[in-house]
Amino acid sequence: MVKHQDKKADTRQKLIVSAAECFAKKGYEGCSISDISKAAKISQGSIYVHFTNKEELFLHIIIEDHMSATKKLQNALVTAPSFDALLGALLECIRDVSYPIDHRLWTEILAQATRNPSVRSAFLASDKIMREAFIDLLKKAIELGQIDPHEDLETVSIWVYSMVDGLITRTAYDPNINLDTQIPIFEKLIRRALGAS
Repeated sequence: MVKHQDKKADTRQKLIVSAAECFAKKGYEGCSISDISKAAKISQGSIYVHFTNKEELFLHIIIEDHMSATKKLQNALVTAPSFDALLGALLECIRDVSYPIDHRLWTEILAQATRNPSVRSAFLASDKIMREAFIDLLKKAIELGQIDPHEDLETVSIWVYSMVDGLITRTAYDPNINLDTQIPIFEKLIRRALGAS
């Protein structure tokens, strides 16, 4: 029984990784269940054991990504609550997004969120949870006197994540963007905007 569950979990993970790569390469509309099954080297029928359709698989990837980012932020709050931990979590999001998502897929997710009501709803719900964890870190940094207090931390979180999304998106489509050059500028702007000591 345990081996069967392990095999099922392995197949599911292989499917998620293959789907993420397909969505990144061909876009949500251009990637079919057939493409995903070929890339994962599993039958199309096996996909439906795990997900009812392509949209559910896409939504799962979005929610998993946000939950992974939320865990990093919550972990930072517990282990090293500070502005530096907050900034480190943001920089990690920009550099690596969250496996199996890459910069191309993140851009596709944002595009689909503007077109597909189900994707928009899932994205906004999980994004809200992630930004709440970010706001908790902001509050802690304010308590520690590391950043200036702000009246509306919700607005601050939207503004900061807009910068994160923008840099991820530019990295996806512009091969001349060098994150090693951009990250120090991003860090400087965030520090300045938040009045970080």
